[in-house]
Amino acid sequence: MSVNLDYDVYGVVHIPEDIAGRSGMYPLAKALGAKPLVHSLAWQNLSEKSWRLGDMLHRACTRYSGSEYYSLWPYFGEKSLLNRVDQRRPSVMHFIWAEFSLPTKKRWYKKRGVPVMGTFHCTPANVERILGCVKDFSVFDHITLMTNSIRPFFTERGYPDSDISVILHGVDTGFFCPDAEAGAVRGNDEGPLRGILVGSTDRDHAFMAKVLRALPEGCLRLSVLTRGNQKDHYRDIASATLLPKLGDEELRDAYRQSDLLIMPMVSCGANNAIMESMACGTPVLTNRTGGIPEYVSDDAGYILAEKNVDLWVDTLVRLSKDKGELESRRPAVRRWAERFDWNLQVNEYHGIFRKLLGLTGNILS
Repeated sequence: MSVNLDYDVYGVVHIPEDIAGRSGMYPLAKALGAKPLVHSLAWQNLSEKSWRLGDMLHRACTRYSGSEYYSLWPYFGEKSLLNRVDQRRPSVMHFIWAEFSLPTKKRWYKKRGVPVMGTFHCTPANVERILGCVKDFSVFDHITLMTNSIRPFFTERGYPDSDISVILHGVDTGFFCPDAEAGAVRGNDEGPLRGILVGSTDRDHAFMAKVLRALPEGCLRLSVLTRGNQKDHYRDIASATLLPKLGDEELRDAYRQSDLLIMPMVSCGANNAIMESMACGTPVLTNRTGGIPEYVSDDAGYILAEKNVDLWVDTLVRLSKDKGELESRRPAVRRWAERFDWNLQVNEYHGIFRKLLGLTGNILS
């Protein structure tokens, strides 16, 4: 979608190295037509040279901002970002992954007449730990959340509910899409159910390993894409295959070729893997927690009430005996995912930007 604006949007965002390039929040900056202000993780970069110095900077970042995830250099990093704003045009600064770049100096933005919006991505289980030390969110003129489940955190700290909007996470449905050839592979496969589990943060790999050990032999073949010590849960499980780091196309192929995305969650706000899998037409098996009900419909997957090993085993055994049920769901899964296309959400964001700038009318496209 090409957007011609009568104002500038500066999207403050970082691009994590440990997730696929089309995941994360950078696609939102592109869809908004924002001028990206991409920052790295200052304390993490320093840790590569000296763990001790990196840890000291991390602690200083947390004290400075109140956010455990804050990743700019204190004071100077925020000042540097603001200095890149062209004041000759009306401008908004959108801190797209605000946990990592929380603005702190309200007077700087007010002096330059630059409204500030922040988008938060935290899960309900982690929001208190990550943002609990933030003293004042009033630097933001508006806050957007990617799940209703963390709204109480902000309102209980005095932030006006009228200045909070929930705009759900999006997905690049042009890239993450079904493939007929992958369908032929699945349709000719008479073996075990082909499952995939993607990611590490808030995924319950310990629980998944228990389910795999309890499943009958030949029921499920699970491909696991994770990192670090999460891999250790699967070392002695023959039905699990650990995947190496995948590029965008390889990840898309993995979704397409799977019968089911299996995602036991500790907590969940928004989840890239779930969005991407559904966009490829692959149904989701997960548990009810946080924002899951906002993202996964009854047509798009199976939301189990709890993480009970017997319940998950029974569900997977049933699906393994009737893979046709999963295959028949794929068109509905894709239709559901299409409503989350990033390009369909830009008007909602731009409506907020225009209101903050005092502009009337719709965006120019």
